This record gives sequence, structure tokens and C-alpha cells, in this order.
Amino acid sequence: MILRYLSIFVLLLLCVSQSGRVAGQFQCKDMKNQNVDWFVFYKLPKVKGSPSDAVADGTAFLYLDKNNKQWVYPTMNMLDGNHAIAYTLQQYYDRQDDSMIMSIFYNDEHPDNITSSSLGHQKGVVAFDAISGFWLIHSIPKFPENTSYVYPPNAHSYGQMGICVTLPNKGLNDIANQLFFTQPFIYRFDLPPQFASLYPKLADVKKGNYQKAAPFSSVKPITTAGGTQFVHFAKAKGFKDDIYGGLIAPYLNTDLFAETWQHEPGNMGDWCMGRYEILDITWVNLPFGFNFENWSDHSKYAIAVTEKPNQGPTPPWVCIGDINRQTHQMVRGGGSLCLRDSDLFNTFKSIPTQFNKCNATTPTPILEKMLRSNRVSL
Repeated sequence: MILRYLSIFVLLLLCVSQSGRVAGQFQCKDMKNQNVDWFVFYKLPKVKGSPSDAVADGTAFLYLDKNNKQWVYPTMNMLDGNHAIAYTLQQYYDRQDDSMIMSIFYNDEHPDNITSSSLGHQKGVVAFDAISGFWLIHSIPKFPENTSYVYPPNAHSYGQMGICVTLPNKGLNDIANQLFFTQPFIYRFDLPPQFASLYPKLADVKKGNYQKAAPFSSVKPITTAGGTQFVHFAKAKGFKDDIYGGLIAPYLNTDLFAETWQHEPGNMGDWCMGRYEILDITWVNLPFGFNFENWSDHSKYAIAVTEKPNQGPTPPWVCIGDINRQTHQMVRGGGSLCLRDSDLFNTFKSIPTQFNKCNATTPTPILEKMLRSNRVSL
């Protein structure tokens, strides 16, 4: 323990010696470029013929954060550089050549069009200085660039979602642990020796090591710099199950509405045979007149199902992550960050105006196969 504190002290001294002050304090930024504990954005799908240029172009978005948990509709769009996502990333871009900055950029579809169909199905950015940092988890393919802020042309058509959390330096230990399970597809990794010494699991992640033996899932409390308590769920490829039905719902003790990409073959469909139901959202309802079908959305989030007959109050959970409910992603890593917050839940619970229901007496073939194999214990 003494050695650990000494390492942190040395890291701080190095930051001071290089810049003449304690550098940085990377944090999530709000729409006014002010520090914020956490924020969420919802990039809207493209709507041809919309009177709004940003909506017609597929670059409009909604935003909320810890200080205002209701959606706002900004005048700027994702192409601009004067909003929360761009401000947050700009901290890193301004200091990308600083040898004291730790960063990880990962995405199953890299900005240079290199893709992976076997590593973690996840997208995000981790950036820390000696004091604090941010973890941005999102669903946008080929984003962000690792040198400057550019919103990619491939990400206009469909809806996207992301969440940013500000963490103290010690939060890197939990991030490293979760990424070790998920095995992200990394396209930039800056790991100063001092960070590698303090958080050795980061070196494992950089080398491409991952969890190859049971347990194949990890649930970690994540406490932000401002004291907000999240829970992060991570699964390794050996988990071989849907993260929503196989891990999140049982841990949170609630049924879930799920909004994930449902285009490709192998969509799981609703899970109706276990203790917890997972219901796919089919129509998204948002304020400011924005409504669209699941087909137009590439987001990955889940909401606790509102109260059902003969059950107690719904635990107000909202989860935002990076993996879909599809059979081929049962054998890929992925994660989701969940928050129990009544105000945030009240904003999200109006989203699923239409969703599939568990009325069938027999499961779909996919669910029947799952029930016979790794879900029999539910």
C-alpha cells in the first residue's frame, strides 16, 4: 500500500515538473464546456425531408447530464466542435503528445475501416491524467478519430447513444478489469510506465490478453469523481450468453426493455422462459416530436420494465452499453454501464411505447436452444 501511494505521488510530481502545474484533470464536459460528473447523448436517426437540416442529415442529437436529467435538444449538431462530446474529446486531442497521458481508443470498427468480428463488440474511449479521467462508452462505428474530432459520414443514418463518466485516477483499476473481460479491438493505447506500474491489468489489456477461464463475467461498482454509483457489467467471449438476460437482469432483479441493433440474422427475440423477461423495444418515443422504429436505431440500452401486476415497485435502472441481442454476439465480449436513478429512469421509461410481449406459450427456436443449454439454471 505504501508503494502504491508513493507511485501516485511520483506520477503527480512528474506531471508538475513537465508543465509547472498539476496538469489536466480530464473530465467529462457539458454543453458549455464545464466539468460534469456524467452525461448521456442520443444521436437521432436521419429523417429525410425534415425541416431541420441536422435531422435531415442525421447529425441532430439530444443531451442530458447529472445536473439536468431531462432531454434537451441543442442547436448544434454532431458535426460541430462546440458540444459535450467534442469538448470532452478535445481535452485529449490538445495533449495527445503528452507522455504522461494514458489513453485507450477501441471500436470493433476502426476509423480506418479495419473491423473485427471476434473481439469485443464495443466502442469507447478512456483518457486519464494523474488526477482524473473520463470513460466514454458509445455505439458509433469508426468513431472517434484518435487525433482530432471528426464525426464519421458512416454514422448519420441510424440512432446512436453514448454515456460519459468522470472518474478519479483509481477508477482505472476497475476499467482495466472490465476491459480484460471484454477484449476490446484497440486502435490507440498510450500507457505511460507510471500508469502501468499502478494498474498492471492495463498492460494485459494492451497485450490483448483477456479472461480465458471461468468466471466469464464481471460486475463492478463504478463510483464517479462526484460520488455517483454506477454498476458496470462485462462479459468475456466464454460467457456464451446474452448479457441482458444472462447477467444484467438477474443481478438487478428486474425484467428489462432492450433497445439494440436488430438488423442482422440471429436476432434473439424476446426472452420469456426464465425468471426475468427481456422485451425488445420496437418503437422509440422521444420528446420534441422524435419517434422512430427500432430498425432506425443502432443504440444499445436497457430500461427496467415498469410495474407489473402482483409485483413490487420497479427498481429505477437504466443501462447504456455497446453490445446487441444477437446470437453471434453471445460469443463476443461486451459491456453495459447501469445507473439506479429515479429521475433518469423517469426520462427513459417513456421511450418504449411499443415493444414485444411475452404472450407465446412456446419459445422461439433460438430461445428454445438457449433454454436447453446455458440458460437452464434461470
